[in-house]
This record gives sequence, C-alpha cells and structure tokens, in this order.
Amino acid sequence: MAKVRRRKDRSGWIVDLRTLGRGRVTVPTREFADELLAKAIEEGPARDAKDRDVTVGAFSAAWLEQIEASHDPRTVDCYRTTLKLYVLPYLKDERIRDLTPGALDELLGGLRKNGLGKSSCGLVRSVLSSMFSKAIRYHIIRHNPAHVLDRTKQPDTVTAIDKVNRVRSKVLELRQLAQLLEAASRSSRRNHLLLLMAADTGARPGEVCAAKWQDFDASRMTFHIERSVDARQRIKQTKTHAVRDVIVSDRLAAALTDYRAVLDAESLVAGKQIPEWVFPSPAGGPITPRRASTIFRSIANAAGLSAFPLYSLRHSYASHMANGIAPIQHVSSQLGHRRTSMTHDVYVHPMAPDRSYISALEHARQAVHGTSPGTYPQAGRQPVENMSLASAGASSADTGPGPA
Repeated sequence: MAKVRRRKDRSGWIVDLRTLGRGRVTVPTREFADELLAKAIEEGPARDAKDRDVTVGAFSAAWLEQIEASHDPRTVDCYRTTLKLYVLPYLKDERIRDLTPGALDELLGGLRKNGLGKSSCGLVRSVLSSMFSKAIRYHIIRHNPAHVLDRTKQPDTVTAIDKVNRVRSKVLELRQLAQLLEAASRSSRRNHLLLLMAADTGARPGEVCAAKWQDFDASRMTFHIERSVDARQRIKQTKTHAVRDVIVSDRLAAALTDYRAVLDAESLVAGKQIPEWVFPSPAGGPITPRRASTIFRSIANAAGLSAFPLYSLRHSYASHMANGIAPIQHVSSQLGHRRTSMTHDVYVHPMAPDRSYISALEHARQAVHGTSPGTYPQAGRQPVENMSLASAGASSADTGPGPA
C-alpha cells in the first residue's frame, strides 16, 4: 500500500506510490509528504490519459457490452434504449470527467419540459448513476455526479383521466376475460392453455413459459413454480428466488389433462416422447415471454381487446381474487410476493362499481326500522303544512329574529 517513510540518510521523506502506479517521490518535509500521499490516494491509481478522456458515447457502449453477461437482457435493452433516446443525443461527445451535477440537472430539466414523465426521468438518472459508478471503479472520475441531483418532488404531468385509463388497461373485467379465452380457444388448444394458465394462476409470463409437465400435480390440484425463462431462453430462478405451489382451477386442471392426453396420443403415433416443457419451442426448450406476448397480442386483437398486454392477466388475477374472494395474504402467496403490501399497492386495482355493498348497507339500515328497502319510516310524521313550531320543538333561536 502507499506509504511515507524517512530516507536512511535522513535528508528527506519518501512517498511510495508504486501500488498506485506512480513510483516513488522524495520530498523535503513530512507535511509535504503526507499532503502528497493524501492527494494520490484520493485520485486513485494512475490511468492512461486516453482512458480519462473517454466520452459518454464510448464509455456507455463498453459498459453495456460488459453488463450483458450479468444482467437480464430486458434490463440491458432498457438501459440501451434509455441512453439512445435521452442521453446520447445530448452528451455523446462529452467527456465523462467534465460532467457536473448541474449539467445533468439541465439535461433532466430539458427532458421534463419536452414532456418526459417524472418516472422516466428517474430512470434516466438511475441509468446514469449506474454507469458513473463503473467509471469511478475505473478511476476515470472520483465522484458520481448523478448522486447529488435534485430529487425534490416534481409536479406530475399525468392527468387524473390518464391514471384511470392506466388502471383500466391493467385489469380485464370478467366479461372481457371470458371474451379473451373464447378467442384463444378458437386459435389453438395450446394457445388457449397458455392464456388460461396465465389467467388462472397469476404466474409471471416467464414462469408460465418455463412450466414443465412434472410440475402439475393432478391429485393435489397444484402447479409447482420454481423457475422462469428470459428473452434469451435462459432458464433461471423466479424473480423473488422463491418456490411456490399455486392452486389451479378445475377448468385449468381439465385443460392440462386433456392437452396432455392429446400429446400422448400424438407421440405414440410418431414413436417419440413428448417434450418436458408444456409450451416447447420448435428449436427445443421453452418458448420465451416475448413469443408468448406475440401470441397474446394476436388473440387480444381478434377479441377486440388490443389495449391489454400479456401482464394484464396477472393483474386481473390479483384484482379478481382480492375483491371479496380471497384474503390478501392468500393472493400474495399465490403471486409469489414477499410482502402483501406489494400485492395490495401494485396488483390490486379497483373493479367496476358494485352495487352489492351499498345494497347491503341499505338493508342493514332499513332493518333497524323494520321497513323494506326503498321505503323510509313515516311513523309520527305530520304534514309540513300542519306542523307548528311548538309541535316541532322549535325555539326562537331556531327561527332567528322576525322581520323588522
């Protein structure tokens, strides 16, 4: 490690910076040596001048290539798109070490003025922060300029109507779900099973695609979920790294049994075994969530429900179950969430107005008076024109002063 020591002839002090790639330096005083050592440690190991002059465009390309091996492909694609649309058009030729928090604040402020939402601006800041953290490790910069950006609450540009439309686009009504599954049944047996499994288990798309026949327990009426598949057809753990058994509906169990019987018959004729995956791809292995999303969009368009994405089946499952059918703890465990707050805050959405609650309230209130719903107690009431102030128990304070 870098250190300071006295020369043997006691003619000065040696600052040993070899571990930082800077060699050794002799200075006349201990104070000067300590100051030089502190500055060298702060700057970090010496880097090639070319590395320190790297631009945002060049460094971001190298950074994206490096994280491809360790990050989910969708995450890398999100980072790449964010940089391409919102950062590189403005900062591509800027040197990383020249960027300041003020410059980044100006960038985000301009994006907000151009209509970019605050959540998207937060994503831009997050991507830049991750990239600058890597630049710090390479000793290109000493501080992360994205860490000190102004995070004060900004006014939301999304209107109340937009928020309502967003909620509606996440949850299918019962009628719409039946309409979607009917269209899926006209497509193919496999496509119908794909959408039915997503709708009746609430599983994530990657978990549905990674389903194996061995996961279905017909005797216990459960489906075991322990894996997922990503956009590159790589098998991985579930999002929360948790394993769970989801209770399946009668119609899903019947669909699984019928489809398995069809596959068994076809494989017997062909003289080969059925695939281990419930939804295999032509190239082997399971289909990807992207392929499942393509299938869903085709069926949703045919059903007149093009506004809904594949993930809406998971949101619909949560909302349908939680609205008076099952406790939130059960819904959360079936979805594979660690916390019920995640289920409640993100996945449970208000359904269409339900008159059953107000009707129950009306029945309870009318029961006190012994009247039927829709009527009101009339006992003891007098016609308004025959009611005097005295009979009504009114006082002069009630009526106020008379005419002057």
